[in-house]
Amino acid sequence: MTKAENLRPNVVLLSVDTFRADRLGAYGYTRPTSPNIDAFAKQAIVCRNAYTLGPFTQLACIQLFTSSRPLSYGGYDKGADGRPDTVFKHFHDAGYKTWGLSTIHWVSPYYGYTDGLDTEHCVFHLNTLIGMAVMNMRDTLRLHAAKKISDERMLAVAEPVILKLFENVDHYCASFKEKQAYNNEHFANAKFVADAYDFNGVRRVVERHRWAFKRDTKAYIRKYLLETPDAHEWLAKDWRLCRKPSKLIHEAWMRISNKILARFSPARAGRRANRVRYAVDAHAIADQVTSEFKENAKNNDDRPFFIWAHFKDNHQPFVSGYGPKWVDQTKNYLAELGHDTDIDPTMVFTTKPKSPKEFEKLNALYDASIRSVDEAIGRILESLNDEGLADNTIVVICGDHGEEIGDHGDYGHLCMQYDHNARIPMMFRAPGVPAEQLESLVTSMDLGPTLSALAGLTPPSDWEGASVLSNDAAQRKHVLMENFCRGNCEFEHRPIYMAVRSEQYKYLWREGVDPHHKMGKEEPMLFDLKNDPKEIINLFHKNIPELAAMKHIIYERLQEIPEVSHTRALAALKAGEK
Repeated sequence: MTKAENLRPNVVLLSVDTFRADRLGAYGYTRPTSPNIDAFAKQAIVCRNAYTLGPFTQLACIQLFTSSRPLSYGGYDKGADGRPDTVFKHFHDAGYKTWGLSTIHWVSPYYGYTDGLDTEHCVFHLNTLIGMAVMNMRDTLRLHAAKKISDERMLAVAEPVILKLFENVDHYCASFKEKQAYNNEHFANAKFVADAYDFNGVRRVVERHRWAFKRDTKAYIRKYLLETPDAHEWLAKDWRLCRKPSKLIHEAWMRISNKILARFSPARAGRRANRVRYAVDAHAIADQVTSEFKENAKNNDDRPFFIWAHFKDNHQPFVSGYGPKWVDQTKNYLAELGHDTDIDPTMVFTTKPKSPKEFEKLNALYDASIRSVDEAIGRILESLNDEGLADNTIVVICGDHGEEIGDHGDYGHLCMQYDHNARIPMMFRAPGVPAEQLESLVTSMDLGPTLSALAGLTPPSDWEGASVLSNDAAQRKHVLMENFCRGNCEFEHRPIYMAVRSEQYKYLWREGVDPHHKMGKEEPMLFDLKNDPKEIINLFHKNIPELAAMKHIIYERLQEIPEVSHTRALAALKAGEK
C-alpha cells in the first residue's frame, strides 16, 4: 500500500465571496464565466439548490464553518466564539495539518476562527478591523441616539467591542510585523501592504485612544461614535499619517496630480487612483495555494492536509485581473464574455447605479470578476494534478452568499433572501465518489458534515447540518433562512427577516422593515419558483395551501430563540391579516 493510499484524503476548500450560482455555466448561465469550474462540476457532486441562511458574509461564514444557525447562540455578533467547533478544528483534531488564507476579517483570529488552524495568513487591511467593530455595535449606538435604549444597555454592548478592537489592532500590528517579509514578497499589489504603515506608530495611536476611553468611556463614545462613523474612519483618520515620510509624499503627489488629470481624462484618473486593489486578488491567492501543494508533495509529513482559501474578487467593487494592470485584463475578460469592452472598470468605485444601463455595466464587471476567479481556481486544480495529489484530495468549491445587481432594483447584499442573494454554488469532488447532480434542498450548514463524511470522520454532535449525500438531506422538505438587516443583534429592537424555501415556493416574511433597508417593503411575499424563478409575482394573498405550513415553520423557529418573545412568534402566524 502506498503512502497516499494509507492516508485519509486531503481537503481543499475554496470559498468565494458574493458568488451567484446563476452566473456559472454549471448552473445554466450562457456566458462563459466559469470554464474551469464547469469542467470540475462534471466530476463533482453538484448541489443545484444550495442556500445560505443569511445573505452576508458575517452570517454566511458562521454557517459554513461551524454548521450552526446564525441567530442561535445569542446571535452572530461574536462569530465562531461560543459555537460548535469550526470545520478547521474538527479536521485538526482528526490529525490533519491545517492551513488557511483569509482575505476577510470575519473569518480570522478576531472572530473566533483561529483555533484549529496550524498556519493562518490574514491578508486583509488593518482598517477592516474598525469596520468589524462598527458593525458589531452600530445599531445599538443608533438606538441609544434615538433614546430607545438606556446608557447601561449601550455601554454593555459598546464597551467590550471597543476594548476588543484596541486589542485586535495590537495583535494585527504584531502579526504583520512578524510576517512582513512574507507579505511584501507575495502581496505587494494589495493595499494592506502598499499602504506601508508604521505599526509602532499605529499602536501608539491606539494606546492614546485606549487611555482616553478608560478615563471617560461615555465622553469617548460621545466624541467618536455618537453618529456612527464610516467603517474606515474613526481610528483610521488618526493613524493614516503613521507611514514613512516618502510614502506620505508619494501619496500626496498622486492625489494632487490625479485631481488635475481628472479634469482632462476621468477614466485615466480612475485607473491611476485605483491601481492598488483593496483586497488580495485571486491570482495572488492561487500562487500561495499552489506553493503549499508543492511543499506538501515534497515533504515527509504523514498527516493529510486541509487547505482553505477565500476569494474576494466578486465582492463589490467587482475587480478582476491581477496586479496593477488589472484594468487592461478586465477589458480582456469583458471581450471573452461578449460584453461591451468600452465599460470603464473603475466605475465600480464611484457609481451608485440608478439606471438599467448602469446596472447592465455592473453586471458585466461582475461576470468579469467571476472569470478571473475561475482562472485562479483552474490553476489550483491543475497544480493538484501536477503534484500528484488530485487522486487523494477532496475539493470543495462554494459561495458564501450571492449579490443583487439590479434584480429587484437594489445593489448589494443586505438582508433580503431572494435567490440572487441566497442561492449559492456548492460542489464536492472526492476520490471514488461518482459525479452527481443533487436537486435536494441543502444549506451552508451542510458543508462541514459533508466534508466530514467524505473524509470518513464522525462530525461533532452539535453541528446542525447534514451530509448532502445523507437521507436527512434527501428528505428535507424546506430550508429556513434568518437574519437581521446587517448591523448587530439587537433582538428586542430590530425586526427579524426570515424566509422559507420549499421545493416549489419561497415565502419571505419580516417583523417590519429595518429603517436602513431602503428598498424594504412591509408586505410578506410568496413566490412560485418553478413558474416565476426571478421572484417577480407576489402570490401572498392567493389561496396557496402551503403558506400556512410555511408560517408555522417560522413560528416554531422563533419559539426556539430565547431572545424572542412568544408574542412576537405568534405574529408570524398572523402575517398579512388585517
